[in-house]
Amino acid sequence: MHPVFGKIGRWVARALMAVVPPTCAIGLCAAIAWNTVHGERGTLAAEAKRLEISNARVRLARLNDERQQLENRVNSLRGETLDLDLLDERARKLLNQFGRDELVIPYPPGQHLQ
Repeated sequence: MHPVFGKIGRWVARALMAVVPPTCAIGLCAAIAWNTVHGERGTLAAEAKRLEISNARVRLARLNDERQQLENRVNSLRGETLDLDLLDERARKLLNQFGRDELVIPYPPGQHLQ
């Protein structure tokens, strides 16, 4: 083997040893940084979860209010707290009966008296 080729081989080996480890380290750091932002548990996913939780809390509050209104309405139809006007309204609605002197205005589809 010619001595020049030995020097070139050592130069190539040194150049590779000087380039490959830092390149691998940079690639590893880039992969970690990408996963930190875009990964399954990254900052974007965490923000999406926070938004989902916030929306769920708003929906829960709205449903709790609706449940409370329904409970109040049911309680007004019980025992000594009986609301006669509400009872009359519910009976007429359920039985679909109205007096001769009453005016009936139907609601459009999708809208109803609650």
